[in-house]
Amino acid sequence: SFPYSFSWLYDDGGFVGCGWHDATKNIIDNPDRAGQLWPYLEQKDIHMCPEFYVVARMMGCPGCDGRAIPIEPQYSYSMNSYLNGDAWGAVPQRFHTGIKDLKTESQVKNPARVFFFSEENSWLVPELGNAPINDNNLRATPGTGNDHFATYHKAPSGDLNKGFANAVFVDSHVERVSAYPVGNTFVLSWPGGAPIPNF
Repeated sequence: SFPYSFSWLYDDGGFVGCGWHDATKNIIDNPDRAGQLWPYLEQKDIHMCPEFYVVARMMGCPGCDGRAIPIEPQYSYSMNSYLNGDAWGAVPQRFHTGIKDLKTESQVKNPARVFFFSEENSWLVPELGNAPINDNNLRATPGTGNDHFATYHKAPSGDLNKGFANAVFVDSHVERVSAYPVGNTFVLSWPGGAPIPNF
């Protein structure tokens, strides 16, 4: 079954807020905070995209701008919150059936088109969403209300808001994904099959 999306890496959801860049919360130094998958992925570098490390330090954190906590990224990957997470609470009641208790791959309608893990930005892209990386849980909605895929890989002309993210899908393949058009993160998050809800 899927690990709970808030505790796959850290037992407390990746220290919500600025914890993603707080070096005092490093799992290597704090193994008691390790989440469900840590025994299988016991190296910090596995959880950190080298490009994110550079870009996040350059772009900063909108929560504290690095003043309160220096920007020392601890992880860069987030799990799809519709896979044994709390994202069902972000959708209208009529869509709860079939996803509220989703815990296994066999319950995902199209494993090749639903991402398991992906990346988020450390900064806001207003036309895409209002939440940069703030935990290790990626909860997307159809519009601009929540999380979205990162936009910094292969950014055209250096525009870090227009690039791509890497994603691991439920069927284990990896591909480059885009947060565009707006809502595409949700389309690739939704495990319930067609039609994709629009609310």
